[in-house]
Amino acid sequence: MAEPGYSGVKKPEFDQLVDKHALAARQLTDLGEKLHAELARAGLDTAPAQRARALAARADKQAKDLRRRQQIVRDMERQKIDLGMPMAGSSFIRVPDSLEAARGQLAGNAAAAAVRGDPRKALAELEKFAGKNPSPEFIKGFLSKIDPRIATELPAVLAKRLRDAADRGEDTTALARQSTLALKTLSAALAKGTDPADPAYLGDKFLNGLVVEGRKEHKIDDMTYLGYQAQALVWRASDGRPPFSAKFMETVGADAVAQEKRAYESRWKQSEALHGRVSGTLMDLAALLKTRNLYGPAITDPGKPPTGSSVIDDLVHAAGFSAPAAQALLSYRLDGGKRTILSYFMTQRWAVFKHTRSQEPLGRMLRTALTDKSSAGARLTEELLGLTRKRLEGAYVSGEDLKIKDPGKLEEMAFLRRPLGAAMVAQFDAISSAYTDDPRFKGLQPADMTWLFLFVGRDEQAFKDLLTAQYNRLSDRIEESYRKSGGEYLKSMFRHEGKMLGYILETRRLALMAESKTREEAQADVKAKIDEVMGLLVSPAGKFGTQVAGEIGAWLAGKAANVPAGALSAWIAGQLIKTELTTPGALHQAGTERQSAVKVIEKLLLAASISHEDYEKEGLNHIAGQSFATTHPPIRLRPIPEILASPKMLADFIKWSEDWSDMQDNAAALESSLNTSADVESHDHLKIPRK
Repeated sequence: MAEPGYSGVKKPEFDQLVDKHALAARQLTDLGEKLHAELARAGLDTAPAQRARALAARADKQAKDLRRRQQIVRDMERQKIDLGMPMAGSSFIRVPDSLEAARGQLAGNAAAAAVRGDPRKALAELEKFAGKNPSPEFIKGFLSKIDPRIATELPAVLAKRLRDAADRGEDTTALARQSTLALKTLSAALAKGTDPADPAYLGDKFLNGLVVEGRKEHKIDDMTYLGYQAQALVWRASDGRPPFSAKFMETVGADAVAQEKRAYESRWKQSEALHGRVSGTLMDLAALLKTRNLYGPAITDPGKPPTGSSVIDDLVHAAGFSAPAAQALLSYRLDGGKRTILSYFMTQRWAVFKHTRSQEPLGRMLRTALTDKSSAGARLTEELLGLTRKRLEGAYVSGEDLKIKDPGKLEEMAFLRRPLGAAMVAQFDAISSAYTDDPRFKGLQPADMTWLFLFVGRDEQAFKDLLTAQYNRLSDRIEESYRKSGGEYLKSMFRHEGKMLGYILETRRLALMAESKTREEAQADVKAKIDEVMGLLVSPAGKFGTQVAGEIGAWLAGKAANVPAGALSAWIAGQLIKTELTTPGALHQAGTERQSAVKVIEKLLLAASISHEDYEKEGLNHIAGQSFATTHPPIRLRPIPEILASPKMLADFIKWSEDWSDMQDNAAALESSLNTSADVESHDHLKIPRK
């Protein structure tokens, strides 16, 4: 007998069936072979033998499947797995298609039993079968035993029983551990069961059922709660393995946001009007019952205030593990399509995140959503830049100098700096285009972008990320210019790239001075950050680090026929930066922070000119006697691999190249553009006197 996902077996008859089927398969195989030999010997048609062989193959396949199911039965017996009553109307017992499926079904039964009565025994059963990393087979078995109501009420039962045990003064260690495992198991199961791309997907009916149960009022003992307040504990238990899907977020997640908005929006307006702050939100059950600190670290959120988490805080936590999920949630349009959830979070709900001290989780979700370089990430980045620019209004005052007017506003916005900086790096070409006649983000003016650089660049890591991105971009643009035109249009390209570098450097300096740092202190800070960025660029993970060194090493050793495009320039640049710029005090020898920045560009230019053999022909008349030149006429340069393999030759060759390349002229063009944007344009954008 069979049901979907099951086989019906009857012991010991099943063992006898397996043995007989395996014997029949062997006999059919033997018969097919003998029949084929006899027919072939007699010169007769062998088709009957072919059919016998095909029948034997099917029998063998069936025998193997039966052996697999026999092994499942034995494993179930060995691990004392009992799926309960025989199949209806027979003495057969149910055998799932895998042992993991059986374990999952038992865990699902335990979850359902925990909702119906005292959860302690049921949780002990669930703990017995649920592992840390449930397999797909386990999850499918688990989900076959629960429905949206059980998925909603189980977290409530666990929280309430944990609270009751604590109130009675009982040791809650075991119950808390089991409850945490149950929530994590349910979280993983729901993430897969509500993902249309997953084989365990239960269909839209189950997903919509979670919405129905989330909106409904439920009751346990004398406590009434909204379904989403319980489901939120499942979201909080997520560790992102697996993550919730975009479908889940735009169906269940977006509805939870809309429900909270309808219930609390007018209350927030009234409390802010009366008291100058918001009060009240849809809190999860762990917050209402004050059980969050009783759970394990998977549920507890260190640093949270005594009030705990709201339902939306838990949702933001779960969405933060997946870019598609975070993007789906933030892009969803509320109020009949008038505004996105991102806009709602940044405006009407802004004060609520502050109230529950949940800005950092929101920042993590924003970073996840905005840094994958997708079109959805680009749209959200543009929207967030515009929303941040509006929120910055009134934070600074412009006059003879730039000053902070509202430090409280900047403090509550500080969590945005790193995710916004990471988003700007991910969309760096679009950010750069803001200072051209064809901006990609049409709603942002050049002055808006300068204000955003000022805000974001105040964070040390965000500033270093932006500066690193610009150096990487410059390196790529230099290499591109050589590939396309032999470096002919470097100066025209530098007019724009120099401006970008100027905006990044100057806004950091001005942000520091707005906080009452002296000019000298601000310049020293920027120079120090440039030094750190140089170290990052030549580190193992940097653009000029270990990977490119390995590629060049293989080429120099003769293990690679050609050096990858751009790798030679990158490797030489790395050597120049390491030997001439990152040694103690090297950058401090440059006059200003801008001159320090330009020194780096000089090394990028010099590396590219060497790699592409771009030096004045007259210089070849002045190489006689140099270590990097041949010793016998005709005097010419030694092969590049030979020069690079010798530190002495390389050092002499670099010095000669500096004298006979256009590096200085090109760097001067970039420096001029940098100074223009830093001294004139950025100051005009910020409405302070030009330097």
